[in-house]
Amino acid sequence: MKYVISNIKLVPNERERNLFVEQVERLVKKLKFITKKYTDSEKLKINISNINSYEYRVSCSLKLGNSLVFLTESGKDFTTVSFLLFDKFRKKVAVQLEKNRVLYMKNRKKNQKSDLDHYMDSLEEFKQSKDETSFKSLVKILLPGLERYVKRMLHSAQMADLLSRNDI
Repeated sequence: MKYVISNIKLVPNERERNLFVEQVERLVKKLKFITKKYTDSEKLKINISNINSYEYRVSCSLKLGNSLVFLTESGKDFTTVSFLLFDKFRKKVAVQLEKNRVLYMKNRKKNQKSDLDHYMDSLEEFKQSKDETSFKSLVKILLPGLERYVKRMLHSAQMADLLSRNDI
């Protein structure tokens, strides 16, 4: 993941700047669990600003898919502010990813249910007309995991010596 730091010259001295860049590098390494499809076009953006002569504000933003994760922290000690911000930011990113995945799964299940309802009439018609090949092909489309499940169960039965190859 790439990152951009704005106004790094506002950090009081060179040692703290180097420490801050190291913290950003560690944050980026910790955020590697994010898949490329979420952050393909976006960079982690970090902005530093002065509130007054002795207080700093640091903000982080990252676009994940359709959502934006943004967090700001301010305080007198720059290193403490940055440590606190990056810890909270990493947690907030993880929570947002979980929300995105839950929403994706809900939509996927909803679409599968609507597809199943839509094809129920066709399945019933194929069953009545005893058209097995059409029925089986439609079932494979609607229940893609069914074939893998049956193969795993048959393989498990073979491994437990409950079935032989000739029985299948």
